[in-house]
Amino acid sequence: MFSIVDKGLPKKISDPFHKLLLARIAVPGKIDKTFYNAVELVLPVSRFTTGLAGSGYANAIPDSDGTTRRVALLIQYDGRIYPHIAFIMAMHYLGADMKDISIKPGKYIKIKKSKIGSFRIPVDEKNQMLLNYPGGIRMYHPLSFLEVIDNYRTNPSAQILKDAESKAIFVGLTATGTVDLRPTPFSSLFPMVGVVAATFANIVDGNYMKEAPRFMNFLMVLFVGFFVTVFSIRFRPLKGAVFAAGVILLWCVFAYAVFLGRFVISVISPVAAGLFSFLGVTIFRYAGEEKEKKFIKNTFQRYVSPQIVEELISNPQLLKMGGQKAHLSVFFSDVRGFTSMSEKMEPEEVVKLLNEYLTEMTKVIFKYNGTLDKFIGDAIMAIWGAPKYFENHAELAVRAAVEMQEEVGRLCEKWAAEGRQKIGIGMGINTGFVVVGNMGSASYADYTVIGDNVNLAARLEENALAENILITEATYDEVKNIVKVEKLEPLTVKGKAKPVQVYRVLQIL
Repeated sequence: MFSIVDKGLPKKISDPFHKLLLARIAVPGKIDKTFYNAVELVLPVSRFTTGLAGSGYANAIPDSDGTTRRVALLIQYDGRIYPHIAFIMAMHYLGADMKDISIKPGKYIKIKKSKIGSFRIPVDEKNQMLLNYPGGIRMYHPLSFLEVIDNYRTNPSAQILKDAESKAIFVGLTATGTVDLRPTPFSSLFPMVGVVAATFANIVDGNYMKEAPRFMNFLMVLFVGFFVTVFSIRFRPLKGAVFAAGVILLWCVFAYAVFLGRFVISVISPVAAGLFSFLGVTIFRYAGEEKEKKFIKNTFQRYVSPQIVEELISNPQLLKMGGQKAHLSVFFSDVRGFTSMSEKMEPEEVVKLLNEYLTEMTKVIFKYNGTLDKFIGDAIMAIWGAPKYFENHAELAVRAAVEMQEEVGRLCEKWAAEGRQKIGIGMGINTGFVVVGNMGSASYADYTVIGDNVNLAARLEENALAENILITEATYDEVKNIVKVEKLEPLTVKGKAKPVQVYRVLQIL
């Protein structure tokens, strides 16, 4: 390769301008405090070392992903510190001496004296400098060795030599297929001679990239993770995803902006923190929503129609835990003479009759979007207007009561044909404000209603004869256009200072 000028090569190396040859160091062996500790040192061929201004290693240790982003400016071997070839070249170029440096690992290598005065090179804990690549290999104006040889043979004084005058020249392999190609941020196959050139240029030009310290990157991870978590919790999944993506995008824009100012902050870690925060909140929310859906289904499938259960699952905000004031209609019914009747029947027969009766009544309640509050023996308590509100809850309650009386009539006909006992039902309905919600102990609660208007509905039922439906004036005002009623004498009710006007429902118009 050097046959053309082989005889004169050592002399050329010893010419006045500083020539340096690289050595090769096998690294890393281990990290000894702040230096990579090399395990092998390979020096240049001895005939090339005569008159050298110095030599250094050209190794660059890739990051964990195999990409070369940093160069260790100093490496330890056998108790001695060796400089990188680009570092020692820059020191010669700037008129600095290797004796005039001080090292503060994790912060900088300080050059105390040079042509440009004192300056600092930012390094990490391993004395690695983060490279500020100017671009691809073409940014360095590469010349093929063939061009140099042809120029030497044909026209030594040609422009190619003039262009190289007073320039730092790096000789290395660039051809595809050679072993001296590595992944860098600019290329998956980047010549290592370009890495050396970038290191030299960064030091000489003072064009350094500065990395954020670890604690700052940690704070950035917390910052992005916190805001993504807050937005993800505060908003529904789709809106939360938009806000989370916005936070992550803004972070990437911010990281790029400071990168243009030659300051490098972590991008992957905060973005990962944001993604994992959103994913974590989403999973937690999904698990919580599934638990809530299960709770709603288990709690209300006994009380309301399947359609209302599904609506409550889709819109859980309709169901507020704890008591709240609401305007709705309350229904009570009771089998007249059931106690004396049951004493004449076998227990099994009583249970069979009661179950059949309650089953049919529940179907009617659900048909008219009512909520079954509870069974009290043979008595039924139901409400209309909660947990899902219906504007015409009073009408629904009255229509359900009328159909329930009709259904009782059909049951009695059936039971009579079977030789079984007939029954008669008294019903009472009141409309007004009550307190509704899940009430009970910390370990057991029921969805129910309480209040004076609940008690009034119960008092009406107590005073209703078999096959009668009694309603208050408040309920009548809501349904007077759809029912035919009989106005009864005011009813004296316990807890009320004045008699209460009641009506007996005769039929639906």
